[in-house]
Amino acid sequence: MRAGLMRDRVTFLCPIRTETDFSVNEPTYKKAFTVWARIQHKSGVREVSDDMLVNTPKVLFTVRNQVKVAYGMLIEYNCIRYVILDIDDTTERGALRITAEVKHD
Repeated sequence: MRAGLMRDRVTFLCPIRTETDFSVNEPTYKKAFTVWARIQHKSGVREVSDDMLVNTPKVLFTVRNQVKVAYGMLIEYNCIRYVILDIDDTTERGALRITAEVKHD
């Protein structure tokens, strides 16, 4: 993959388990690493939840395959967090294609 196609900086966040006052393990996230990526906006899902229309777009992140990406990590781009749905390392040589969708808090 040509380096010129990767123009955006994305940050991968790793989950850390923390215990709350009510003995519930809630994951918090810390910055794991920041890399260059190519970002392609794909289709999304519209659904009705509590009489509200919710739009959940899907995004395809392409990064170099030297990074260690795992399910459960989050991707942060432009202050928006994305949940990793699929990690594909077979489509492009030397690259990981990560399909993610917006995380609603």
